[in-house]
Amino acid sequence: MVDATTGGVNILATPAEVAGGAALGAYIGYGAGSLLDYLYFAKGGPQNILPSWVRDRPKPGQSGKDFAKEQCDQKYGKDKYDKGPGSDYNKIKKWVDRR
Repeated sequence: MVDATTGGVNILATPAEVAGGAALGAYIGYGAGSLLDYLYFAKGGPQNILPSWVRDRPKPGQSGKDFAKEQCDQKYGKDKYDKGPGSDYNKIKKWVDRR
């Protein structure tokens, strides 16, 4: 139906229908975003994520190993942190080396 006063289309929907449509759109958007995140960050894909507590940036020419050691020493204490796969140390080191 065309609204004569505005010249636009007048869509007749109850507030419940509008709310239902908004909820459906949110579910679809969330599902699509989750699927894309899974495909992008799945094992074997790019996993170059810096821990949120790291505020500094490496000095020019500083290696990933040196920067990761410096940051983890400040947060956890000298050599009181894990260096294995998935550790903060390893994430920081990889982040610097892949930049």
